[in-house]
Amino acid sequence: MQAAILANRLTSLPRGDLRDLVRPRATHLPRASLLPDMAKATGRLADAIEHQEVIGVLVDHDADGQNSGVVLWRALTEAFQVPAEQIHVVTSHRLKEGYGLSAMLVERVLTLTPRPTVLILADQGSCDEPRIAELARHSIETVVTDHHHLPEEGPPASAVACVNPARTDSDFGDATICGAMVAWYVMVALQRELQRRGLPHGTAADLYELLSYVAVATCGDCVDLGMSHANRWAVQQGLARIAQGGQPIWEAFAPFVRNEWTSTSVSFQLVPRLNAVGRLGDAKRGIDAMCSPNLRDAFAWVQTLDDANIERKRVQAELTERALSMAEPQIAQGAPALCLPFFTGGHAGVHGITASRMVDTFGVPTVCLSPVEGDPELMTGSVRSVEGAHVKHLLDRIATDYPRLELRSGGHAMAGGLRVPRAKVGEFAVAWELAVQDALAGRATPPREHDGALPVPPSREVAAEIDALSPYGRGFPEPVFLAEVDVKRIRPLGKDNKHIQLDVMFPGAGAQRMVWFNAIGPDGALPIGPGRQRFIYQLSGSTYERGPGYDLRIVSIADADR
Repeated sequence: MQAAILANRLTSLPRGDLRDLVRPRATHLPRASLLPDMAKATGRLADAIEHQEVIGVLVDHDADGQNSGVVLWRALTEAFQVPAEQIHVVTSHRLKEGYGLSAMLVERVLTLTPRPTVLILADQGSCDEPRIAELARHSIETVVTDHHHLPEEGPPASAVACVNPARTDSDFGDATICGAMVAWYVMVALQRELQRRGLPHGTAADLYELLSYVAVATCGDCVDLGMSHANRWAVQQGLARIAQGGQPIWEAFAPFVRNEWTSTSVSFQLVPRLNAVGRLGDAKRGIDAMCSPNLRDAFAWVQTLDDANIERKRVQAELTERALSMAEPQIAQGAPALCLPFFTGGHAGVHGITASRMVDTFGVPTVCLSPVEGDPELMTGSVRSVEGAHVKHLLDRIATDYPRLELRSGGHAMAGGLRVPRAKVGEFAVAWELAVQDALAGRATPPREHDGALPVPPSREVAAEIDALSPYGRGFPEPVFLAEVDVKRIRPLGKDNKHIQLDVMFPGAGAQRMVWFNAIGPDGALPIGPGRQRFIYQLSGSTYERGPGYDLRIVSIADADR
């Protein structure tokens, strides 16, 4: 069964032993020195530490950016003993400042007291040369640590260093690591440089402890978990450290994951709550939460994050409903892509999620836009895409072919962000549709995939075998199986009755209980009735004391011909 799961996911054999990919060791990772500009970055940061300069840490507002900030803050203050008063940690404000190092964020940096002489840009900066040049004119030097694709002109020329595995001159060999992993690699290399200079540098264990935050960021940024030794290693190492405890925030979050620390539970429980504070307000709250010094603070911060997530869900539901009503007529007319501008009542904080829902529903690349807070003549947006339509390449092509659009953008293969003048949204929508149409020409819509029928009856032991191949995520999706069952009984679950529980007769396994989350729509109608049904479902372990030790969760109804 494990062999079949692997064969269904890996398009080619990885370098080295297959077992080394499933359970990689540190020796299987690319060396930090192979990242471009690493010596320049660590040299400048070591100089700053040695001469007691003020350091600014500027990070993106999402879970990857927040955890990048935690990695840098804890490495600098705890391992390298830099006084806290010599470091500013600043997060970009999604609603007010948009993506990346914006002009407004530069203005905020220039008001910091004491003013930093060197900045570390984490999970951003590769496309921000004009703003980095502006900082340089004010005698503030910049070290970029990022993983996003770069513009055609290359890394920002005004930066001291741009440590980014996506650079065309990178020998690192893995461009899929997240921003927090890049930041962690920089701290590993900086530790060696500080040791060489005889400065406080901590221990290797100090930095390995920070892999818990790298794991959360890796899960949150949906990077490749299929062929990347580095990503799989970081998640495995980080989740093991989280499960061991030691940090108050993990204990405070434990009830949300039922003490089951997996890539899936982190992706669906921790990451949305961290993202929510960044989507709706000041993302610095996420960093403060992750650095909680005690349980009392940790539980209070988790409540704050949960409250933000509840509000995010409310806003998201409203915007998704509007997006569906805008999208359906376009899809009915055969649109290959969607551009959905919310000129009033939009919310930039949930653009990405709303666009993702459109991609899930209609299978086409989608842009969601709304006015920039404080500048209604400028629209800001998020993009989500499908395989074959590379977001960064598409937006770069549009910017080149249509310079009058004054398009500013960034991102990677499946997601990105952009800004465009309000008066030019209509023209951008046409350009977006044409670019996507060209990119996907001749591409067949892939069927929903599954791993076939489970070859043995479901059990705790089989669930453990599946878990042994984790982490699962993008490039290595969680296994889903096909079963034809006889549904005997259906009853609602949850406070709002959106979920259902089914008593079924399972082939070769007798009576079983299955759960289907969010199965009931707004109209309250059940999606199925009793009788024979074909389901695609997931099997996972369970710590519920009264249960059989495993859960069967329905993903969807299987097509009749599959």
